[in-house]
Amino acid sequence: PRYGIQLVNNLSSMKPILLQSSLLLICLLGSVTGENIKIVETPASNRNYYSSSTKELTLRVPPSNISGPLHLQQLAGKCFVTEHKDYSYSICPFHNVTQKEVRQSWNRFEGVLGVWQEWLVENDTLTGQHFTMGEMCASADREAKVMFKCSTVTELSNVTEPSTCHYSLVLNTPLACFEGAMQVYHLLSPEQLKKWDQHNEEYYNEEITYQGLTKRRREVLADAGLVLHPDMVASRIEKDKSKSRYTLLS
Repeated sequence: PRYGIQLVNNLSSMKPILLQSSLLLICLLGSVTGENIKIVETPASNRNYYSSSTKELTLRVPPSNISGPLHLQQLAGKCFVTEHKDYSYSICPFHNVTQKEVRQSWNRFEGVLGVWQEWLVENDTLTGQHFTMGEMCASADREAKVMFKCSTVTELSNVTEPSTCHYSLVLNTPLACFEGAMQVYHLLSPEQLKKWDQHNEEYYNEEITYQGLTKRRREVLADAGLVLHPDMVASRIEKDKSKSRYTLLS
């Protein structure tokens, strides 16, 4: 009798040698019977073989300049790693945040969640660091906020994803413990401090709205090098458009 053969099972689950032998047998059978053989593979998303290849990660833009309290600047050049669920997260203060899938699976994710941009500030206190312009996630950029918390040891913890491709992590460190460790006042020049207090008074006297206060405070923080001026943000966007790549710290 004449045979028509169609493979509908997942070939990728077979051992390499067994798979090669089976394919050879099928091809020989097809040549003898004269039938065309159609091999139907399962979608890549359903394959259960492993990928051990890793890509070389680079940054879309260079990190911003190191700024902020001198005692926290000693974290520059260091990286801290933690694992959460199926991923490993690495934060290198003043440089970058990365994510790597640690489970054995096809096409494991490995990417940059953000590049150091500026400090996060709430009222008159530094709360953490903002990393932006990570790898694309659909039509938006990945980004991460790393919050600083007082602790007896320096370690990374509390990884969450409050919204899609926007990550939050906590960097526990003794460097955030002593009084005034995260205060903005200590980082402002006399002129900048005068403007800061003036804007607070204007808000207290209801001369400006809270939105106006936030805007004026940001201008002072930008002058102090703690956040980026609008033109510097625009410059980062232009550098990204140039398609240049920058060195990752890990």
